[in-house]
Amino acid sequence: MEQPNLAMIPSGVKATKVYSIMPESGVGDFTFARSSTAYRINKNGLWETSASNLPRLHYDLTNGNPDSCPCLLLEPASTNILRYSETFSSWGQTRSAITSNSLTSPDGTVNASKMADDGSTGTDTSQRFLSVTVEEDEDYHFSVFAKKGSMDFIALRTGDFSDGVGIGETFFNLATGTVGLTYVNHTASIEKYPNEWYRCIIKFTSGTDLNGTLLIRQASANGTSTVPLDGNSFVYLWGAQFEKDANIGAASSYIKSDSGSQTTRSNDVCDGAGDASTFNSEQGILFLEFAQFASNPFGTKFLSISDGSVNNRILYQLRTDGYKFTIVTGGVNQANISKTTNVTDVTKFNKYAVFYKENDVRVYANGIQTGTDTSATMPSDLNELAFDRGTGAQRAVGKFKDLRYYDTEGMTDTEINNLLTQLTK
Repeated sequence: MEQPNLAMIPSGVKATKVYSIMPESGVGDFTFARSSTAYRINKNGLWETSASNLPRLHYDLTNGNPDSCPCLLLEPASTNILRYSETFSSWGQTRSAITSNSLTSPDGTVNASKMADDGSTGTDTSQRFLSVTVEEDEDYHFSVFAKKGSMDFIALRTGDFSDGVGIGETFFNLATGTVGLTYVNHTASIEKYPNEWYRCIIKFTSGTDLNGTLLIRQASANGTSTVPLDGNSFVYLWGAQFEKDANIGAASSYIKSDSGSQTTRSNDVCDGAGDASTFNSEQGILFLEFAQFASNPFGTKFLSISDGSVNNRILYQLRTDGYKFTIVTGGVNQANISKTTNVTDVTKFNKYAVFYKENDVRVYANGIQTGTDTSATMPSDLNELAFDRGTGAQRAVGKFKDLRYYDTEGMTDTEINNLLTQLTK
């Protein structure tokens, strides 16, 4: 296979820098910034803190097991509105008792809490809750890491929102790792982690009542949020999070917020790879392998090779339907090739590539040619590869496993097609 001019396959980072394996001169390295700490999943599948300005090499999980190779995790800013993400003894309670530091949590330390019933008589709810204030007509994600104890189920409930959009509960089976009975105004999901932990997530859209309550309940069965109050009903909890959607359509990475106030994770900024000698403005291939956070992200996000402006660019546009490649020359769109086939789930890692040349633009996805354009003129003065639209705005977010650029000058058409197929299959 031909050697790329630039290849960023996430493996080496330091503060303010993401290293590319090619070119060896370092001109292909990316600058990086994030003004806060942030969490990533390490090679053992555990949540781990990354210092400010340190890029996150994140090991995505498949059925609870970490991938063998990391990806570069890029997220927008988000705030955990909850004031106590791990200290559940500081939450309000109804017929429940918390024993702190009872079990090893998803961060690998013994800091998970045991939530048990309070040992009173009969059968009733056993829960922890916090009051929250929301903004009108916004999407919110409420999540918690949970592990079965004597009870196999928990329920996440939104309550006290008098307009009804957020009053109800959704059930999660911690024995099977499945979503149970789901409240009509919730969208629910569950993620498997090592050691039989699960992240249970609900999304709801706020209405006109801006004050409500978030509740975590033990549940004796799917649809039954009551348990025997005999002192023997319990589950384990760690890492609760409540956030307004960060324009990614999903709950974001864990944000520890346990000091009595809300905590914000800053956005990841990754820019500045390459120079004029790296890129051929007349022809080349841009390849990337990455996964989106959800199939319905908000707003448009870009990755681009550009001249540092909106006038001359090779654009990859993240979209609900998967992708769109655009070439802009002198401020005028020359090619717009959207997804047509061969990407069934944008939240999985997919491989995309675009070849550009005068009157010859070809797009490939997962080994198949999916679009062409035969009338495009080429941009000029391309000198930077960045996770944005060329001006620092509308930054790409997601999980990036591979990013390469090839100068195809001197290659035959057959060699170019073979390279496009090999890269994306």
